[in-house]
Amino acid sequence: MSASQKRPLSPADESSDEAEFSSSAPILDRSSTFVAHFHPLTSSTSTSTSSGQATTKQASLTSTVKACQSHPDFASADHRMVAWRRPSAQRTLGLGPATTSVAPKPVYAVGSDDDGEKYAGKRLERVLIDLDVEGVIVVARWYGGILLGPVRFTHIEMVARDAIRKWKSRQEGQAKRQKTASRETPSTGPSPEVVDEAQRAKLAKQLAERDNSIVILRGLLAEKTAKAQQESGEKSSQTSPTSTNPNASPPKKVDYSGMPLQRLRQLDKARDATIAFILKQIDLAEEEEHKRQVNTKTDTSEGEVDKS
Repeated sequence: MSASQKRPLSPADESSDEAEFSSSAPILDRSSTFVAHFHPLTSSTSTSTSSGQATTKQASLTSTVKACQSHPDFASADHRMVAWRRPSAQRTLGLGPATTSVAPKPVYAVGSDDDGEKYAGKRLERVLIDLDVEGVIVVARWYGGILLGPVRFTHIEMVARDAIRKWKSRQEGQAKRQKTASRETPSTGPSPEVVDEAQRAKLAKQLAERDNSIVILRGLLAEKTAKAQQESGEKSSQTSPTSTNPNASPPKKVDYSGMPLQRLRQLDKARDATIAFILKQIDLAEEEEHKRQVNTKTDTSEGEVDKS
């Protein structure tokens, strides 16, 4: 069965349990497909006591993770990488209420399973930590028969972030709808100013993360470009602006904390476009590298035939 036949027809389609998870848009790269699901840890089961009273019991983490990996959308995938993050029973040591009013920071338990894609699980753990969410993230890959190299980890992280952001956006949309429905009722919730400030803080943190991803991707592109020049015998008299020069000063960090919300939203869309462009350039560079390898093997074979 070909890779295209194995892929789900529409990974992002809504399903009966859509309220329980969020699905990313697929990333296709040289016949390989990557799709992510994010499942918040809200699954529970109802049981009855001897007195007939119904109680709700939280499903075990192991069963939840297995259920997420076994989702029908991923039944034909070659890899189903997974990571999870949940509050731990442990607590940080605090000074106590007598000396401070600040509550101790929560401690989280994280874990992962590479499912044959080495190091992918740890990268997914980092995504959960960076976006500060509790739940299970599963990334499925349908292998197309062509090795992608390090860029596959970028695809894995991108679809994971996309699924989590879509879930967050849906949560925000539900909160807005509830707020609209209760306008006539006196509300004790946060004011619009407080909500906007929270969104500003979230976008500022998110943009800083994307700036870091762009630096990493540009460095990867510079390495591939330099390798291509070296293999073709070209010598550049200039240093590429994206090259990883150990003596070069690090890129200046932008302070997003003081920017208005509308400007942060515009920058967020711009960063998305930049990342997509760099990924496309990396794909082109890897295609050229593959062509050079094929040509080198062909030249070597012809040379051996001439000698004989």
